[in-house]
Amino acid sequence: MERDLFETYGSPAFEIRIVAKWIENYIFDEIIKSYDLTGYRIYKNLNFHAGYDVEVVFETKDGKAITIKIEVKTEEHYWYSKTKNIGLDYISAFKFRDKAYKNKIKNQGNWVSPEELNEFKQNITVKRNGKLYTCDADIQLFYCKLNETEAKFFAYCNECLKTLRTYFENHYPLRINDKASYDLNDTWESAAYFVNPEECPELKKCEIDSLDKLIECLNWARRMI
Repeated sequence: MERDLFETYGSPAFEIRIVAKWIENYIFDEIIKSYDLTGYRIYKNLNFHAGYDVEVVFETKDGKAITIKIEVKTEEHYWYSKTKNIGLDYISAFKFRDKAYKNKIKNQGNWVSPEELNEFKQNITVKRNGKLYTCDADIQLFYCKLNETEAKFFAYCNECLKTLRTYFENHYPLRINDKASYDLNDTWESAAYFVNPEECPELKKCEIDSLDKLIECLNWARRMI
């Protein structure tokens, strides 16, 4: 199985490059032109306990600094090219309470249906909820590598994304991350909802795909005061 990007996943330089590429190719440049800003700087957030990865600091001509917080998620090339899905982090770390129940889920291909979700929650111990609960960013940015020269970006307003938890719980099966297949030395399990961003109308409502959507998500007018 191809595992590109895993060596650099989560590294400060890599996440900064992803954000810089998104800014370069997408709509942040419109913000700079529309509000006559002098430019921006990108920093890696080094506070492990903060719920985001990168800060983009915009500079105004009157000396103000406006900070935008971005959470970066890199999708594995093999999985995205095969399914066209992105993973929405539901539970970052949990353990099964019962080995028999864990084997039952494994025999189901590590999928939990909406009808089984309550039973699943009763049979696990959660150490840390996923980013659908805990992310403190303004924007969740998903990077999907297509080939050596092309990539897709999907950006979502974080507060909007969090309102979709119940929707995903009721309409999508939950995928348990089989860490052993990735040779990860981790005794904790994780779980995510895998959703095709091009085919989910509810997810599209949260997508930042225009200047107006970006301004709405960031409450930009309030930040400029």
